[in-house]
Amino acid sequence: MKKGRFIIFLLCVSLVGNAQNLLNDQGLRTGNWKGFYGDTLLKYEAYFENGKPVGLMKRYDTSGKLSATMYFYAGSERCLAKLYSPKGNLKAEGVYDGQSKDSTWKYFSPDGSLRMKEEYENGQLAGTSVTYYPSGSVSQELSYRSNKKEGPWIQYFENGDTMLRANYADGGLNGKYEAFYQGGRKQISGSYDRDLKDGDWIYFDEDGKQVSVLHYIDGDLLNPEELLEKYEMFIKKIEENTGNFPDPALAQ
Repeated sequence: MKKGRFIIFLLCVSLVGNAQNLLNDQGLRTGNWKGFYGDTLLKYEAYFENGKPVGLMKRYDTSGKLSATMYFYAGSERCLAKLYSPKGNLKAEGVYDGQSKDSTWKYFSPDGSLRMKEEYENGQLAGTSVTYYPSGSVSQELSYRSNKKEGPWIQYFENGDTMLRANYADGGLNGKYEAFYQGGRKQISGSYDRDLKDGDWIYFDEDGKQVSVLHYIDGDLLNPEELLEKYEMFIKKIEENTGNFPDPALAQ
């Protein structure tokens, strides 16, 4: 009899320990839960307290592969999320506050290198978004406020030289616009007014010589013949190089 009671006791402990998908007295999820696509395909597994996930949640795609892990903080709507590709590579990581992205989010290439970093506030882009070359050097910095481009926009060559420098206001380009050749020589100098080219736009060759000036008022080009001349110069430069390279058809 004692042996039989002991076996029953062990069975009860086992059932309690493996219990899942339970509701508390208020009808809220509690303890270990598993969700499914249909009847058998696992969708997620997590631990709940008073209807809220606490600690680690794992989510799976319809092929059964891990698609995300989310670590929930007790008493908070915030969680640290990591998102995975079907091949198991980390694609992104960052904080969710409820259903909205918040704080810093990082995005990765399949080889694991960081490709982009963004800042969010209440689900909207805020602060500086940074993109990277595969080598790890910065390729672009772009500022946001309330999901709109606002502030400096800078692009870089892979060696760190500035390629482009401009500014956004209320989502549109505004103010000075400058582009550079690698090495620092200026290529283009102009300005925008409420996302329209305005004033003189000056173009330089790689030796620093001014080659063209275009005049704009509220986005309208006042001297289109100068723009045509610029293209003719470009074509002439290509034609001058004709014959400097071997014809592949004549290669032996």
